[in-house]
Amino acid sequence: MLIDQGDDPRELERRQRAQPRQAQAIAEAVQAVTVGEAWAAYIDARRPRWGEHHHRDHLRTSKPGGLSATRGTRGRGETIAGPIYPLLAFRLRDLSPAMLSAWAERESATRPTVARLLLAAGPRVSELVR
Repeated sequence: MLIDQGDDPRELERRQRAQPRQAQAIAEAVQAVTVGEAWAAYIDARRPRWGEHHHRDHLRTSKPGGLSATRGTRGRGETIAGPIYPLLAFRLRDLSPAMLSAWAERESATRPTVARLLLAAGPRVSELVR
């Protein structure tokens, strides 16, 4: 019957055997997504809706520190890492509400406004990590 319909039974069998492997590969890729990758995808997806200043602010929150600078460093001579930078290397699946709470405590001690603004999306992030 399959041949009469124009299908090669051998090809159909190969596809059926490949499906579980493809599903496994996709599941592993999803499990390996880092906060940095998700953050970059978020910024790319939202970019058309944002103005230049708003986009630059989001990029600034994830910049690494330690770059030399002559202004705005309060005498340190180098930049401070953005508030989200410490989280970028973690896999999304490894984030926990306790980890995010500890991060928020550390950030709110030195930059409460930025921490509050970044946590505005907190309920959505908490739903992801459950």
